[in-house]
Amino acid sequence: MSHTTTGQNWLDQVFSSFKSGEAGAVRRRIQDVEAECGRAALELAVRKRGWHLIETDRDYIILCTTSPFRIIC
Repeated sequence: MSHTTTGQNWLDQVFSSFKSGEAGAVRRRIQDVEAECGRAALELAVRKRGWHLIETDRDYIILCTTSPFRIIC
């Protein structure tokens, strides 16, 4: 599936509330990401920011920080 600038607009909206130096988390359904922009575009956007991307069975969780983290359990 090919995604247009609409996908980029969607990504911009997802990340718009997180500015440099702020930390937080964003959760989006995998099916929504695929419909709007695709996993590759999401992964690239997260990598460009130096953030972290976690995939669960139905969601992507983006940790909006460049700091290291640990999964405890």
